[in-house]
Amino acid sequence: MQFPKTSGLVIWLLPGPEHSTLYSDLISRLADIYDSPSFTPHITLSRFPKQNQKSIVETMETLADELKPSKAVMGEPVIGSSPFQKVTIPLDDRFLIEQYSKKVDRILGGKFAKREGFHLSLLYSTLDQCEINLKQIKEMCPDLEKLHIQSIALVDLNFTPGEWKIIFERNL
Repeated sequence: MQFPKTSGLVIWLLPGPEHSTLYSDLISRLADIYDSPSFTPHITLSRFPKQNQKSIVETMETLADELKPSKAVMGEPVIGSSPFQKVTIPLDDRFLIEQYSKKVDRILGGKFAKREGFHLSLLYSTLDQCEINLKQIKEMCPDLEKLHIQSIALVDLNFTPGEWKIIFERNL
């Protein structure tokens, strides 16, 4: 499967260990079924502006200090029309994510955080929507109403999805 190479730095919110394990297992199983890349479960919060290496670490430390762990209300898995984000679980907790976004923008000094479309991706693929069995995926999903958000990460996307690299991670 051919994916375009992505680039840049982004900020992810990461689930706590128990939820991370559940979703990592699911993402791996879906990757095997649909011949797609496996990746770390995450919610993309923001792109990261270009800065020198020292200020990147200081900024990420500040973000980790300012943002608090929480539980985000999750929706049902959906198939998207995006060329590569094929199956996602939307986050229905708009207030929580808006609070995270406002703090990120304040700390980064601009409008860098996402404003909408917050989700936990389950499958990146080039398959057509009709080739994906959403009913099966819903049955495979952990039965969780809320996702425990526990840490923040800075990720280098200068690769394809299976090769993205977490270069900074810290608990909130």
